[in-house]
Formats: sequence, C-alpha cells, structure tokens
Amino acid sequence: MTGSSGSRVMARARLASSLLPLLGMRAAATCQGELAMGGVTKAYVTGDGVAISGSKMVVSHNSGISITASCVDDWDPNGFMHFPMLGRTLTYTADLSKVGCGCNLAVYLISEPALDVTGNPTTGTCSYSPYYCDANMVCGQWCPELDIMEANRMTLQATPHKCDVSGSPMFNNCDRSGLGRNTKEVANSFGIGAEHIIDTSLPFEVSTSFGGANGSGAPGTAIFTSMKTTMRQAGRELVLDNQAGAPYLQGMVDAMSKGMSIRVTYWGHDAGTMKWLDGSMCGEQVCSGVDAGEAILSDFRIDPPYAPGSPCLPGGFGPNIGEKLFYFLLVGGCCLLGYLAFMHRAYWLALLHQSLERYTAYREVDTQSGGVPNAYQPSNSGWFPQQMMEAQAPCLGPTGNWLADRS
Repeated sequence: MTGSSGSRVMARARLASSLLPLLGMRAAATCQGELAMGGVTKAYVTGDGVAISGSKMVVSHNSGISITASCVDDWDPNGFMHFPMLGRTLTYTADLSKVGCGCNLAVYLISEPALDVTGNPTTGTCSYSPYYCDANMVCGQWCPELDIMEANRMTLQATPHKCDVSGSPMFNNCDRSGLGRNTKEVANSFGIGAEHIIDTSLPFEVSTSFGGANGSGAPGTAIFTSMKTTMRQAGRELVLDNQAGAPYLQGMVDAMSKGMSIRVTYWGHDAGTMKWLDGSMCGEQVCSGVDAGEAILSDFRIDPPYAPGSPCLPGGFGPNIGEKLFYFLLVGGCCLLGYLAFMHRAYWLALLHQSLERYTAYREVDTQSGGVPNAYQPSNSGWFPQQMMEAQAPCLGPTGNWLADRS
C-alpha cells in the first residue's frame, strides 16, 4: 500500500491486542446459514455480527466471518473453504452508505487455517477466532493475505501481501504493508455525492480479477501476473490496476493456486486507527454510532464458475473432534472384541464346534429310527442326551417321520 504504512501496522497491532471485535467477539462460532454464491455449489457463513438472507449479507460493526463448507457452530480447521482464484474474477455488490470515516469494511483472502512446522493446524493466540492468520501477525500467526477491499464510504483500497519463503508449512514473516492501490489517488473517484465516479450513498459493484493460471499442478507451473479492481455504477466505471507486478504477485502464487479462504470483517474506532486508509479524505470522525452503521454485501459470484464439488476444502489436517471420537470408539471396540475373543477362545471354539455338530446332525436322517434326526441319537458325543430325544418326540407329528411331518 502507499502512504502511512507504519501507522497501519501499529493500528492493526493495537487493535489485535485490545479490540476483540476485529475478528468476532465469541470463542464459539455461529453458523449464520447458507450464502447463495454464483459459481459455487454450496457456501455457508460462520462467525458473528452478520445476518444472511439468500445472496445478501448484512454486516454489523465489530464482526468477523469466514466462508465455510458446512453449517456447524464450531471453528473446524477442516471447514474453511479454499478458493483457487487464479484466472478468475470475484464480483459482488457493496452498500457502504452507512460505513463512515474511521471504519473498515474488509473483504479479503487469507491462507486459513494457520499451520505449524509439521503442517498441522494451530489455533494461535485468539480464542475468539482460532486458526486465524494474516500478513500482520494478528492472533500471533503469519500467512499470505490479499485484501480485495478495505473500505468505508470515503475510500477503498486493494492490497496483496506476500510472505517470505519458508522451509516449512509455517510462515515466519510477511510484508505487513503490501503493495496496494487506493481510490484517494484518483480525484473525485469515490465518495458521497453525484460528483464522484462512484457515489457511495448508493450501492455499487466491485469486481476483482486475478490474472494468471494454476498450470499443470506441478510445482513452478502456476503463475500470478496481475490484480485489477473494477467498480461500476450506473454505467460509470472506476478501475484500479494494482501496482504490484508479476514479480511481487508470484510470491503469492502457491497460496493462490492452492486456494485461500474468504474472510469478511468490519472494524475500526478512532480516526488515528484508520488514517492509513482514509486519512486525507476524513477528519477526526470516529467509527461509532450512526457512522458505524450496517454494511450490505450481496450477489457474490465467481467467474468462471467452479465445477460441482469445488472449491475444495483444505484437507490433510486430520479428523475433527467428532471424527476423532468415532475413530477412537471404533478402534477401541475392535480391540476389546479381539481381547475378549482371545481370552475366551476355548469357549468360542467349543461353541463353534457345537453349532457345526448340531447342523450336521439335523441334516442327516437316521432311516433306522423312523426318520428321526441323528441329533437325537448321538454317538457318545454328549451334546444331545437321550432325554432330549424323548422330550422332543411328541413334536415329531403323527407319522413319527421328521422329514415327512415338515413337508
């Protein structure tokens, strides 16, 4: 980004330690329901501070959500949907008319969940949003971040943040400032009033295109060449070509080709917190009260659309808690049955022998005893004593022939 990058870093760090609303207030996640997204088969919204109705998301101040693959009231490291965006465009409609100076309505991509050096998910320092990571080490964890939109009704900024190459799945450092573009660089481009190309008193469309391709899937074949943000309203168009060229963007190619998680947050407080974003466009306004009203995001779509069953889950992070319990019970049950079978093997072998002998005895008929099965006349086996034969004799029927009376 351009401008006061240092103030932005300080603001993020200060808010991370003091304001839980940055990412959502509660440790337990809440599934807000299914969000209709064009180009995606199924998508759900998990987090706090939003209301979902069809394709519309109403976002309140001090909120944070992620797009997930299922509707579960829990933060599951396997549940974050990953969106491979190279060669695709993300489009949505934004209404920021009530989002004032000092506020930040952010739509962005991160490589969530954060991973440790062994490649397993790690919760980080934020109990209210486990597995979170970004390029400013919020929640104590680094990962690539691509800010599609950080905005209020006076300004909009788009910024990619690459991370240093790491020898393990865990990132150790990222470009906190990134290389972004802001509408305040273009006079009369964005703000309240008809004199602007985009009049933020009314809804407008945002499209972000990610130039590149995933390649063959082999290492080194994917490319990330460009990022362009286009805003449209009433036949007017405002374009921000990102200043980060292919060499910088290629530093994010692995994350983009694997797919990144979509995150939406709405945060901000005093003017000093957000000067890096809107300083030259705003005075000392505070993000509170009527100036921290609801934002509306709607009609999300991704072009070209994903094939059915995509985008994919991150996978490879092991089972969740429910699956672990199931596997534990399954393995434990099998071990218990094996132990019992071994300890009582004499009983089970005798029972098997008895069953086989009974079956054989009932299938063979002794013609010399009038058709009574040999089971009633065992040869010194001890399994069917004579009294059993006598007790069963009345059941043989009028002919005394076992087979004849069954037919």
